[in-house]
Amino acid sequence: MTAKAISGLLYPVASVVGGSVELEGQNLNSMNQRQRRAIAGPGLGIVFQDALTALNPVYTVGAQLGEAFRIHRGMNKKQARLEALELMGRVGISELELRVSAYPHQLSSGIARALALDLLILDETVSALNLLV
Repeated sequence: MTAKAISGLLYPVASVVGGSVELEGQNLNSMNQRQRRAIAGPGLGIVFQDALTALNPVYTVGAQLGEAFRIHRGMNKKQARLEALELMGRVGISELELRVSAYPHQLSSGIARALALDLLILDETVSALNLLV
């Protein structure tokens, strides 16, 4: 619930009525939905407890990791794929060429996807933690 409140995913059903959460000096709670959407993706990411629902099952992990780089950092597909490979290597995933072409059910990549952003919010940080090394 806290992660959803910080990211603005409770709107319009619920809202945060007090306190503040800052990202790069900006109070997320004082932003409207349009401003929050502008930050979501390039600056704010969430890894939910169920990694299998974090990614679309019909696209490869590499394509989905690369999507964040293409949309939010203006990279082409080749550049985005290279960034995805580098990112997966940085979080300790082995057999990168094989894993980047895998589908979500074949590995858990929610953490790698969120690391492409500036702020990472983890829902149940160690619940069902798995390592691919």
